[in-house]
Amino acid sequence: MVAMALALAGCMLPMLAGCSNVLGLPESGAVQIMQPAEQSTRRIFTNPAGPTKDARPETIVRGFFDAMPAGVQSDGFETARRFLTGSASKWWNADAKTLVYSNVPQIVRKASSVGSTTNDKITVSVRLQVQGELDSHGVYTALSEGPETYDFILSKEQGQWRIGTLPSGVMVSADDFEQVYRQVSLYRLGTSRKELIPDVRWLCWRDWRSRAVKELLAGGAEWLRDAVYDTNTEQVALRPNGVTVHDSTIEIRLSSAMHRMTDAERAVLVRQLRLSLGDGNTETDIEVRSDGQEYSQADDGLSLSASTTTEPMYTLSAGNIVSLESSNAVRVAQTKIDDAEGFVFSSKGGAVLGHDGRVKRIGTDGTLQGTMFSGHAMRAICKGRGGEIWAVDGSTGKVLVDDGGKERAFTIPGLDDGQHVRAIGVSPEGDRLAFSVDSDGHAQSGMGIIGIRRGSNGEAESLASSFLRMSSQSGVTMMTFYNDVTFVYATQYGQNGRAQIARRQLVPGPEASQGLPDGGAVAMATGEVNMYRRLTVLDHLGVARTVDGSLEGSWSIADSQVTALSAQ
Repeated sequence: MVAMALALAGCMLPMLAGCSNVLGLPESGAVQIMQPAEQSTRRIFTNPAGPTKDARPETIVRGFFDAMPAGVQSDGFETARRFLTGSASKWWNADAKTLVYSNVPQIVRKASSVGSTTNDKITVSVRLQVQGELDSHGVYTALSEGPETYDFILSKEQGQWRIGTLPSGVMVSADDFEQVYRQVSLYRLGTSRKELIPDVRWLCWRDWRSRAVKELLAGGAEWLRDAVYDTNTEQVALRPNGVTVHDSTIEIRLSSAMHRMTDAERAVLVRQLRLSLGDGNTETDIEVRSDGQEYSQADDGLSLSASTTTEPMYTLSAGNIVSLESSNAVRVAQTKIDDAEGFVFSSKGGAVLGHDGRVKRIGTDGTLQGTMFSGHAMRAICKGRGGEIWAVDGSTGKVLVDDGGKERAFTIPGLDDGQHVRAIGVSPEGDRLAFSVDSDGHAQSGMGIIGIRRGSNGEAESLASSFLRMSSQSGVTMMTFYNDVTFVYATQYGQNGRAQIARRQLVPGPEASQGLPDGGAVAMATGEVNMYRRLTVLDHLGVARTVDGSLEGSWSIADSQVTALSAQ
């Protein structure tokens, strides 16, 4: 899957060097290029059989479930429709949505139909442990895990049982999901017009490129829409059968509306197409045409890319601030801090959250420089873009950000009085906010993600008008973006004797278990060491352990006597 980060970059073509920067994109500034990981091509082609003669109703429904993954992946539901009546096959919209479930479906005939094979209609119920839902645009939303029952009504057609009434959309097991859907990052331009934001979608393998272009042109996902700038100003559309692949070149045919775009707008759109279809690789070979006019090289000279700067990781250890940016821990500053519930540090300074909830600013030399957030007690802090410090107000539940002494407060929309934000994390490019929510028992707990709208100066101005629920996991107290799309999080260590739960996901997407050291974790952070991504966790004994290059690798000790780990 994609493993890369976003970068600030400039956007003007050489031919526009004398013109104003109409999109406000940066024209200078250091970037660190990170080698993107290849998109997984692990696919299992399925070739299910159609219905057999005189099959029982339960067998027909089971065969339909077996055929649905192949419909997503390769055959366009040709086999699956053979299990339906003629009329049901016409109205059934397989692309409406996808329910993702765990375990094996429980398929039983309803009591009123048991023992009857002469009824005109028979109802078969399917009980599923539903985990999440994919909408028609490929956006994944987590659902509260639990059993759901769906009815399939069958009738005889030419003497054979067929499904005549069924839910809209398809149902796919979690095991099949990543085999039949491809994760695609659609790169959106942030509202500050200085960075790209990955808008993660899950698209059918059989035609994912065409769907990716259509979704890119259609605009950002709802939870991200207020935080991105719509570059398709002229309503450019994809031509029918407009994406083909010849050798290694992706050929894209767009509508004539592309002619009306400015050179700068076309440059950004072509770059978005190149990155989105190439898993973030600026060298992806594409050919873009609009009514005979070729725009394949429109983004030449454009440095806007899927890369970002990476801050080192730091620990607060035995009265010192220690950098973990190399294989060996290096002290960068001395400090008198001995009370740390939370800790943030970077080359621009940082902050420390005391056990009393007060946040104090830390200078680049490690000295304490006063109380932040008007002395109000905070629940959690984390690092944002540049020198930003983000925090959760312990009494109001609002999310606050301090940028060089300038503070703003935001309310996450859609939360009720029984829900409160417990922990937060800001994405590498700084335009997405992940958060965990605890409840009083009458409301939903879990995790969400929301876009951050920024002004042309890069300052955070507001949050998007809605958030997306990315996990139903409760009790999450620590989180980190491992890269631009991979997100790792864990519940509180040693809470009421419960086992600690750690998970990861391509956000937003289905979750997978994440291994932790034997000592568990009380904090976590990510960074890069020697060109490898690194996940660092701090255990309750003050030992910082790391895993490099792979989230499934072995753990090694990086530092000891650690009081706190900087929340990236």
